[in-house]
Amino acid sequence: QLSHIEVLKKNLVENKAEILFCVGREQTFVATTIAVHNPFEFQKRDVGKPVQRKIFAIPPRLARIMVNLAVCTKGKVVLDPFCGVGTILQEALLAKSKAIGVDINRWCVEATMRNLEWLKDEYALENAEYRVLQGDVHKLSQKIGWEQVDCIATEPDLGPALRQIPTTSYAVRIAEKLEPLYYGLLEEAYKVLKSGGRLVLVSPYIKARSGNPVTMGIEKKAVAIGFERVYPFKRGFFAEDAAVPENLISM
Repeated sequence: QLSHIEVLKKNLVENKAEILFCVGREQTFVATTIAVHNPFEFQKRDVGKPVQRKIFAIPPRLARIMVNLAVCTKGKVVLDPFCGVGTILQEALLAKSKAIGVDINRWCVEATMRNLEWLKDEYALENAEYRVLQGDVHKLSQKIGWEQVDCIATEPDLGPALRQIPTTSYAVRIAEKLEPLYYGLLEEAYKVLKSGGRLVLVSPYIKARSGNPVTMGIEKKAVAIGFERVYPFKRGFFAEDAAVPENLISM
């Protein structure tokens, strides 16, 4: 079997030269590879952009996964209310979405604009539509308006960078301190999303010394506000003997 690196270097996607045979008990399928993960492009968007934020910045690969889960497709309006240096917005623009970034930090707003302008030139995105605003997530609906965006993908504050595994009590304090931020995000996100829109976010999952993780349980809060839980992978997509991850969800 060829690795994705070999497929890229040999131009097998462009030439439709990799043929796949999927043999089943009742049916056999023949296909060609039409896309493959390109680590070189992700690396360029990670370390090649003008402004970086090491340690705290989300990796482009995870950003693309979130954009995909939020169904941020061509023409849709995607919002990142904690845009940082614009990594999620970059992937949204490459998916041909319209991007809106918000951050309370003026430096982040300026950094995001520089990175999106670089992306537009680097990838020749002549029709890219984006804007970046400074604002507080607790006043998001005042800044964006009600029912204005199709999807939200974001990574809010995850708490302090930990040099060692914390005690359970300290991990709980971190989660409790972050709760108002996340609950405020959920309430405002529900206002700015259009009917049927999706919210995908990263939340703290802190491994404590006891071995038990500490989380905030934002699922219950989201459902109470009016969100519905979405399971992106249905059991019907898998073989009967395949294990399906129950905890892979977005909202």
